[in-house]
Amino acid sequence: MYPVFSLSKLSINLEIYSKNKTFISPEINFSSKSSKPLNICINDYVNSNNLKDVSAFSLVAKSKNGKIPTRMNHQLIYGNEKKDNALQCSINLSLTNKQVFVPKYKTGFAWGQAINHSDFSSFVGFCFKSSDGQKDKIQINFYNETGKIKTLTKSLSPKESFIVKIDKLFKSSKKLSFFWYTVSSKRHDISAYSVHINKKTGNASGEHNF
Repeated sequence: MYPVFSLSKLSINLEIYSKNKTFISPEINFSSKSSKPLNICINDYVNSNNLKDVSAFSLVAKSKNGKIPTRMNHQLIYGNEKKDNALQCSINLSLTNKQVFVPKYKTGFAWGQAINHSDFSSFVGFCFKSSDGQKDKIQINFYNETGKIKTLTKSLSPKESFIVKIDKLFKSSKKLSFFWYTVSSKRHDISAYSVHINKKTGNASGEHNF
């Protein structure tokens, strides 16, 4: 996280979901006046607390004076841990707010792109933006230049993610090929993130859904 646009003093906690249990990190203080970004390593909390089967986490920020910043940006970083000099992917996100108006019958729909090549490990992860509420069935469709080629369905809990490994789903290809995905849900807050990691260099790129 880097200094937010609105004047604020924040208390931040990390929530990690492990086998129907929730681990909550100690409180972290963060000010909009800070000249340094706040770096939080999810892996460190998972490993140090011996958490198992973790596929989702939440970053929770509360204002100390009750006034909520209009926008809280942060970068979600993924990459190869074993390559010291590898470039990590950086996905720009903003925290959601429970006060945002959502029409009663609004459903969720998102789309994005993924690649398939034998030199890359490619993933697309699907999750809900909020860890509250009930699980819901999501439907994922994959397309290439010929049209729809694959449909997956999954009953997804708001405290987990569903991760698709592209080269396993479509078999690794020596020729660069592109896939587009769509995901739909009765919940309005379905989201997705794609990450591609070069197997030789460890360099990674990533993108959020649209």
